[in-house]
Amino acid sequence: MKKSLTLFLLLAALAITANAQKKPAGNFFNLAIQGAMPVSNNEYNFGIGISGQFEIPVSTDVHFTAGAGYISLQIKDSFKKILSAAGDNSSSHGFIPVQIGIKYFLSQQFYAAAQTGAVLGSKSGTGTAFIYSPGLGCVIPVQNGNAFDIGVRYEGWAQSNSLNFIGVHAAFKFGL
Repeated sequence: MKKSLTLFLLLAALAITANAQKKPAGNFFNLAIQGAMPVSNNEYNFGIGISGQFEIPVSTDVHFTAGAGYISLQIKDSFKKILSAAGDNSSSHGFIPVQIGIKYFLSQQFYAAAQTGAVLGSKSGTGTAFIYSPGLGCVIPVQNGNAFDIGVRYEGWAQSNSLNFIGVHAAFKFGL
């Protein structure tokens, strides 16, 4: 986690010192890799996943987002024994989050985001949970309306057995 935070701060510093560029106009599609570190659940060690997100500017500073992805949460060894006794020999559980939200740009490169939606378990009987997710991020323009987008968030999945985690993402943002 310290490495992720250090990388985020380093990239943020680079973005500040780089030449200021205007945010490109138009819609975007972000393709990201995700990481998750559970903070409230004793079942999982960590998670890794991918996601895609459409981003539509509503104004200069506000963008509407809609996306989906897949995340695999790795089960802790101690919990694997419990699952094994119940006939489940899984080493991970897969989930499909579907979210909508808002990005508010605090400056040309830094933003605060809020998302909500639902997460579906890929295993039969897992059910659906409500998602809420505030976060912060940084967009680093490259060329031709494209950019790198990195961020960190707190994400909660509310169900009878809630899961909360610190999530990080690194995305390439394509101008459409």
